[in-house]
Amino acid sequence: MKGLNLLIAILIVSVSSYSYAGPNKGKFSRGKGNRNVQVQELTVEEQENLLFMREEEKLARDVYLTLGEYFETNVFNNIASAEQKHMDSVKGLLDKYMLTDPVSDDTRGAFINQEFAEFYYSKTGDEITIKEAILTGILIEETDILDLQKAIELTDKPDIQNVYENLLRGSRNHLRAFVRKLESMGIVYDALKLDQSVANAIVDSPTERGSSKRKGNKGRR
Repeated sequence: MKGLNLLIAILIVSVSSYSYAGPNKGKFSRGKGNRNVQVQELTVEEQENLLFMREEEKLARDVYLTLGEYFETNVFNNIASAEQKHMDSVKGLLDKYMLTDPVSDDTRGAFINQEFAEFYYSKTGDEITIKEAILTGILIEETDILDLQKAIELTDKPDIQNVYENLLRGSRNHLRAFVRKLESMGIVYDALKLDQSVANAIVDSPTERGSSKRKGNKGRR
């Protein structure tokens, strides 16, 4: 009987050491045969922002792909390709932190976030003009910039910050491209979401190159 009780106690300890209360409720190891790779827990805000950013990048890609079919301009197709890379970058973080990907259906216009779905269909109708299409691109990129800035401030994880800052750099470059296209049509650029002085500072500066490589940011919240 003592031997049986000892065996039960060992089994309980073994099970407890490998269990956790759902995704990101505590640190846990990843990778077969590598018990030293630790994934930090995420706050609720960090999780929500990653899921939101994954769909927000898909929204940009879907809109630009569709608009690129309507108009003979490279700006939409080129930026759509970049948005796919942005989606893939966020997906890498979802996989790392074991979060369920909200993009279970990669069809254009398919979103869990219904506001994204409504925006997609309202901005890709057959009757849209090239001016309206370019302004839609500007609206998306200005909104992305604001959302990414906020998300960066709400995480202290260097890997997440690196991805967000790379996406932010891309959004600023995309905004520059759309504004150049707008101004080539003789239309003055008026910011839609950003403060005008901030928007002007972005579009008047050179295209950004490279990528972010944060090594740590202790104490930032």
